[in-house]
Amino acid sequence: GVLYPMKAHSDDRFDPAGESYGFEPYDREGGDPVEIKAGSVVFFNGYTLHRSLPNRSPDSFRRSLVIHYMSAESLLPWDCDQTITLTQDNRDVIVVAGMDPYKDKGYVTNNTFPFVRPDKGSSHGGGA
Repeated sequence: GVLYPMKAHSDDRFDPAGESYGFEPYDREGGDPVEIKAGSVVFFNGYTLHRSLPNRSPDSFRRSLVIHYMSAESLLPWDCDQTITLTQDNRDVIVVAGMDPYKDKGYVTNNTFPFVRPDKGSSHGGGA
């Protein structure tokens, strides 16, 4: 996979997580909007450049469920709440098929958990 560099941003429309950059030759602006009906779902490949612009609906909010399906040979430097060192292999995983080449590293539990991003001033919570 590709890990793009991250930088801080000061855009209050979004959560305080870092922003990836260095997507050349792709433009920051533009893209093809994907509008769906309420209650619908969108699936896409993790290599698809994507973003979610602010929800302008006055009486609803977006929900998201992020699931990563990946090779057992991949390291998992995941940090959902900026409390874990991103170079750490956070082995909060469930192997569903095949062999784990890093089984000797052991596993951790409750390392990741459902969470709500910080409220950025809207009446409906998180900003992404």
